[in-house]
Amino acid sequence: VVPNELSVAQVLKAARKAFYPKLTSHQAEWAAEIVGLNIPGRIRAGSLDTLQRRKLLMACLLMRRPKVLLLDEPASGLLTAELEELDQVLRTLAREMKIALLVVEHRLELLAAIADEVLVLDVGRSIMSGTPEEVFNHPEVRAAYFETAKV
Repeated sequence: VVPNELSVAQVLKAARKAFYPKLTSHQAEWAAEIVGLNIPGRIRAGSLDTLQRRKLLMACLLMRRPKVLLLDEPASGLLTAELEELDQVLRTLAREMKIALLVVEHRLELLAAIADEVLVLDVGRSIMSGTPEEVFNHPEVRAAYFETAKV
């Protein structure tokens, strides 16, 4: 949760001081740049749109230089046009920063774009795992997620 009354710079500074006190302000700026948070630091966090808030949170986490990030429905509430930008951020984290991403997501188009391997669950039961192409073309996965209900 991002405090609405704080500025972007204050949120980054608070995260840096609270969790990563050895980091410099330059490293906080670096983290914001990596996730594409290109907005003035004086802007209030409460005025950010959904994608910008997610980027701010990811920047706070990135300061720690994690090896793995668990993201729970990062595309939730985003417009279709924003998915491409999120896709680019996640690709940067995975491919350039070498961070393993464990993503729980219902927007399958995002998973198809970013995942090396997908595990599909249906009502808590594993249906299949494999590459996005293998999984999304599997008959049982298609029946569970892509087939329209018959009326």
